[in-house]
Amino acid sequence: MQPGQDDFVGNVDGYFKQTFSPRAYFEQTVGFVSNLTTSAGWLGTAKSSLVAPLTARLGLKLGYLATFNNAPSILPVRLPDRPVPVRAKKFDGLLTAGVQFTM
Repeated sequence: MQPGQDDFVGNVDGYFKQTFSPRAYFEQTVGFVSNLTTSAGWLGTAKSSLVAPLTARLGLKLGYLATFNNAPSILPVRLPDRPVPVRAKKFDGLLTAGVQFTM
């Protein structure tokens, strides 16, 4: 891709929520971004969350975010033992846990 080149991109998102009780639920969000100028570049994300009540106002929230980048960027730093530029990883996952307070 040339510097200053414009790209045409498309974006599709989805959301799902399953309620088990007034304060307990599962939710799922997914997203897909595609570079329509060059079909090689696209990004997919999925986030899952589960909320379980501990008390009337507190809940435990567990989540997982998964990201897949088909054409990751080149890392800005070149390592001395690697003369070839190194690309970032294609897949990234993040597990989260927290306490949620509701009013």
